[in-house]
Amino acid sequence: MNRKIRVCAAALSAVLTAGSVAGASGMPSGTSEGAASLKIEDIAEIAKIDIFRSGDIADGADAPKELSLAEDKETGRKGSESFDAETAYALAINGEDILYVATEEDAKAVLDGIIANFTTPGAEVKEILYGEEISYKEKDIVTAAEAESNKRVTETYICEVDEAVRYILNGTAVPLTYTVKGGDTLWDIALANNISVYELEQMNPGATKKLSVGQTINLYQQNPFVNITVKEIVTETQSIPYGVNYTESDALYRGQVQVQSAGVNGSKQVTIERTKTNGITVADNVIQEVVTAEPVTQIALTGTKQISVQSGSGYLQYPVASVEISSGYGASRSGGRRSHKGIDLRAPKGTAVMASDAGTVVFAGWSGSYGNIIKIDHGNGVVTKYAHCDSMSVSVGQDVQKGEVIGTVGSTGNATGNVLHFEVEINGVQKNPVSYL
Repeated sequence: MNRKIRVCAAALSAVLTAGSVAGASGMPSGTSEGAASLKIEDIAEIAKIDIFRSGDIADGADAPKELSLAEDKETGRKGSESFDAETAYALAINGEDILYVATEEDAKAVLDGIIANFTTPGAEVKEILYGEEISYKEKDIVTAAEAESNKRVTETYICEVDEAVRYILNGTAVPLTYTVKGGDTLWDIALANNISVYELEQMNPGATKKLSVGQTINLYQQNPFVNITVKEIVTETQSIPYGVNYTESDALYRGQVQVQSAGVNGSKQVTIERTKTNGITVADNVIQEVVTAEPVTQIALTGTKQISVQSGSGYLQYPVASVEISSGYGASRSGGRRSHKGIDLRAPKGTAVMASDAGTVVFAGWSGSYGNIIKIDHGNGVVTKYAHCDSMSVSVGQDVQKGEVIGTVGSTGNATGNVLHFEVEINGVQKNPVSYL
């Protein structure tokens, strides 16, 4: 007889109940009265989504195949070992049996696996606090023979150690919904709810191709069976940023910088007392710092030469031929902590980027989260910015004409895909570009 992997469909349905409508933050505001339980196939779908939470998946890539406990039951996978014992070890959370494993050694291995998931390899663990009571006990089970002779009972399924650990850490998945507001993007909604865009698309097949105000988006909230706080001592190498010494040069235009001697970051060994809850750092207390390499200061020239700006027509055109706005002006960013300063125009990599009006290039280079960015001064206080470029074909001080190609669309900086981030400034104040196009 093949060993089977235990998952009690009735118990799963009891804990995986439908939640209430999410608020603006995506968190539940309560439990819906009389909400229906999730079906076993729903759990399987959630489990399939959950395996991607720890890493990014490229657009269009096939998802790796990994079976959840629920899928084991659906596909009939039964493992490779025989299991003929009449007892097994039940793992309980706050006195409620969650699953069974074959031996006491397996039960201990599950507890060790849970802890290992939340501790740093090589760290000195000072304290472990459980938010719930976790216990195990040997109990009688329903054997295959008993289930065969008595159709009113179901054979007890026995978990492998790694599957038991994964199931306890994943816990319950409570369905939620979110109502799309003006300015929302898939990225914003995913970020606010601590999930990936891939997960969001998987939970809403076809519905996320084009968002509309008032549209209902399916979400879920993952609630682990256990909450564990770990206090540990870790030693890690941290970078020490180098400083920059600037010397003014009238051979360069204002805004131009020419590096004479490259800076080099230093490094230090830092010993930290770190407190983590469910793997997320909640407090760091630095115990000791030892500098292992001093930073080297960068020496650079900064331009003072005045740029003679060419005035434009005062009428702006879209900087790409085919217009598809993937993120509007003012959309929330970083979980609502800041707002979008321009508009994002989705286009394939390499699409030509054109000057919105005649003007003079005042910056063309790398700028942090913007990646490769071009700034054009059109005179009369009007400045346009073109960010995340894959390539740039203009330089500072160069006059450009309206519609002239200045670069290509890319995904440099903090772009989430191939997109042109476009901004408009009027007398130093950022405006909604759509109002001027």
